[in-house]
Amino acid sequence: MAIADTLPFEEWQSQQAEYFQREFAHALEKLVATLEQRGEFENALPHAHRWLTLDRLNEIAYRAVMRQLAGMGDRSGAVHAYQTCVQVLMIVLESCLQCDFFGTGHFFH
Repeated sequence: MAIADTLPFEEWQSQQAEYFQREFAHALEKLVATLEQRGEFENALPHAHRWLTLDRLNEIAYRAVMRQLAGMGDRSGAVHAYQTCVQVLMIVLESCLQCDFFGTGHFFH
């Protein structure tokens, strides 16, 4: 049996992966904010997109993408990013409402 096959190792590895993903997201958030403050919207946009790929439910990351697009003068791109955000969040909300997500014992339809 290899150490990588043990439950404690897998738990540790999972915790470490989550920790470093949060740290990476935080670093991307700071980078995007710094570039945005400098008016470097085109440079900030790829980092905002990368930040969003880490968590498709992160409204703050969606707003960062929208601000970069708006700062670049791409109004339609910003509107499209907004619509994508709304669609993603609605899908998640609908799936939560169709199950017993809130532990009430009642299913929502």
